[in-house]
Order: sequence, then structure tokens, then C-alpha cells
Amino acid sequence: MVPLLRLTRLLLLSLPVFVVFPSFAQRRLQEMSLEALLDRVISLQPEYATDVLLPVLDSGKIPRKLALRYLRQLYRRASLATNAFPYILALRGDADRTDELVKVFNDVGVDTYSIRLRVLKRMAVLDAASSTEMLRMLLEEHPDVAAGCQDRAIPSPLPRQYSFLLDLFPDRFGQITVALSSPQQVGSMLYALSMRASTTTSQWQSAFEQYIASTNCPSCTDRVVATTEVRNNIGRLLQLHLQQSGVPFTLQKRVAQAYCGVVHNLLTKRCVDSRARDGNMDVLVAQLLPAAQDLSRKYSLPSVDQQGITPQFGTGRVGLLIPPGLDESTAILNKLVTKINEGGSTETRSRFVQDVYRFCNAVLSQKDPSIDLFMRINATFLWTDSINDPECQRAGIDGIFSLLGRADSKQRSRAAWLLGTRYLLNLAKSPVPSVSHHVIDRLHHVTGDPELQVYFELDQRFSLVSHYEPHAASRIGAIMAAF
Repeated sequence: MVPLLRLTRLLLLSLPVFVVFPSFAQRRLQEMSLEALLDRVISLQPEYATDVLLPVLDSGKIPRKLALRYLRQLYRRASLATNAFPYILALRGDADRTDELVKVFNDVGVDTYSIRLRVLKRMAVLDAASSTEMLRMLLEEHPDVAAGCQDRAIPSPLPRQYSFLLDLFPDRFGQITVALSSPQQVGSMLYALSMRASTTTSQWQSAFEQYIASTNCPSCTDRVVATTEVRNNIGRLLQLHLQQSGVPFTLQKRVAQAYCGVVHNLLTKRCVDSRARDGNMDVLVAQLLPAAQDLSRKYSLPSVDQQGITPQFGTGRVGLLIPPGLDESTAILNKLVTKINEGGSTETRSRFVQDVYRFCNAVLSQKDPSIDLFMRINATFLWTDSINDPECQRAGIDGIFSLLGRADSKQRSRAAWLLGTRYLLNLAKSPVPSVSHHVIDRLHHVTGDPELQVYFELDQRFSLVSHYEPHAASRIGAIMAAF
């Protein structure tokens, strides 16, 4: 008789490998399924691919080899994003509240520069050599300097992004600084240095030299120069740090002279919307002139003032961007929500359903469809999340789906569409069953919308929105992917 132990060994050896080692076969099948899903993700527009891919990679559930592959692909595909850089707002005397949405869209972080910076952050952990090469490529990118008076914002890296780069590559300060060329880049770097706990004299010296060089920019428009100076508060920054920086006095004087020259040029020629609507105040002059006058006195430079200057004003202007009729429609729906929550009649609820349908199916503004789309999504989300009637909740949810389902929404308004989708995923986690169940049911039956399908599939698998955020309309960051 064959010993029992030997017989057992023979039987085991005769079994197929995948039966003996089922975990290996299962892991490979799971990996293949995951690759197929990630291939779908990376094929999306880079804004959407970034928003869903990075949280998945951050989950720790993706093998390193796959993570590296898709990070490299995303870095390359970032060039296809709608915007090359974030935007910083011009200081206008006739600004309206829609300007705040520029900051909201910046926080989404899906322009080319921000996407690559986010990839770089993760690549630095996984592959130092690749991150070094990516840094070199990133530093070769420069924002456009041709924005006109009709533009309410200019493309620019943000100060916090330079702070992030300096923290990520503390030994590459020289490489990062020498690549600064545009006023926007230099201004943001100076602001970043002013906010750091400690900046060395040599670092200030390098940054100040770049500032002087950047002020000699014949192709830079008044809008670009003025916005850079104001939004980075360069005048105040120089007042606080120029003398304390430890750089030679001769360099200090050259920096002050360069700043005063910039202000003098803007006193001579600037955009017409630097003046308030009533014409009684010029917000740009009020912001820039005091620092220039102070620096000119400190460094014995020719005085900077408006005497004898007849300014030339650029002809273009931004104007009001709030879509016509939007405020009126919103106010009516706000009142209906209040009445319904106070026990409104069937007629009131019926009117809300009809009005929210018209609100969500209105023709979007051609001047700035992204602003219009987001304002409608945001308002509809608030109503849906606060109203206590199931029929009205369903109407609001259907309205958001309608807004997101427009053929041009995903192409022309990518940041707004992305935010709207995040709102939907938040509603899918709502503690109110009539809300969460309807959202999930609608998502289960989505067809012909690969972006929305991928968002839902990955949210189910990796929890893109981990929990319900009750104040998502005012705390958008709470439902967004980590930078």
C-alpha cells in the first residue's frame, strides 16, 4: 500500500496549478479587471481622469507597477486639459460675485499645470528619478502674458503651488527659481517666499533678480502686469521684506526702482475697469500707489504720483457675468422651498417641480457657460438637499442629471461638470433615503455617458466621496479629491 502521505502528495501534484494556487489566479484576474477599468479612466478627458484616478491611486489598492504606468500617462495627457494654468483675478472696479467662482474652479486643480504638479507629488514617492525628469519638464511651462482688458483673470501658477514645489524639492531651489520668467511666476514665487517660516538671503537675492528681469517684458499686457502686482501684493511685500532680506543695498534699490517703474507705467496706461462703476475711485491706483511712494522715499528715487499724467485706458472690459434672469429665478425657487418646508400646498409643490425643470433646462449663457452651469447646479443641489418633500427632491435630482447630461457641458465647462458630479455622489450618501435611493437608481441606469458611469463605478469600488457632507455647497473641498 502507498503510504497515505505519499498518496496525498501525488494527488496534489496531479492537480492544475490554478487549483493548487487559487489566490494567484484570482489576483491576476482581479488585476486584469482593474487594468481594464483604469484604461477606461485614462481615456477620459484629463480633467475627469485626474479627479477619479488620483484618489484610486491614493487608496493603496493599486500595485506600484500599475500606479507608475498610469501616472506617466496622466502626466502626458495633461496637455489636453482646457486650461494650461490656474487663474488669478484682476482687480476690477466693476467686479461681481461670479468672480469668486474662479477661485472655486482653481481649487478643483484640473488645469495642465496643476494636474502635472499633483502627479509629481505622487511620483516623488514612487520613483525619484522619474519625478526629477517631470520637474524639469514642468519648469519649462510658462503662462501666457497676453490677457487683455476683456479678460477678468490671467493664467498664473499659484503661490501655494510654489510653496508645495519648494517643500517637495528643497534642494532644487536654484533650478526652480532660474526657470521663472513671466511676471506671474515671479510674483507668485515672491509671495510664496514671504509666507515661509524662513527664507535665506541667497533665496531672496535670486528671487529679487528674477523680479527685476520680469519687469522688462514688452509683450506683457497691462492686465497681466497689474493683476500680478496686486494679487501677489508685491508693493506691501517689498515694504516688509526688502530691507530685512539681507541682500545688498544696491540690489534693494534696483528692486524698488523696478517696482516704481511698473506702477508709473500703470498710472500712464491701464484697463478702464480699474475705475469703480461710479467713476469716483480707481481701485488699481489706490492699491499700488502708496507702496510705490513709500519705496521711492526710502531709496531716494524719483517720486511716483499722478500729477501731470493723463492716463490712457484700454478699450475692452469684462462687464457683468451673472446670466440674465438667473437671480430672479433663484429667488422665486428659494421662496417656494421655504413654503414647502413650512407645509406648503400641493399646488406649491407642483409649481416647484415645474420651475426647477425650467431652471435646469434653460439655455446657458454664451458669455460664460461654465459660470451659468455651476450656479444652476449649485442652487439645485441646495434645494434638493434642504427640501423635505420626496417629489421635490426627485425633481431637483433629475434637474442636476439634466444639467450634467447636456452635450456641451462636459466639453466647455469641465470644472463645473466635475463639481456637479461630486455633488451627485454626495447626495448618493445622503441620510435621507428618498434622496440617496433616487440618485443611486438614476446612476445605475445611466447609459451613453462614459464619464458619469466611470465616476459611479469607482465611487462604489473606492468611495470617491467617502461620506455625506451636509454643507457641501459651501465646503466644496470636503467632497473633492486630495490635491
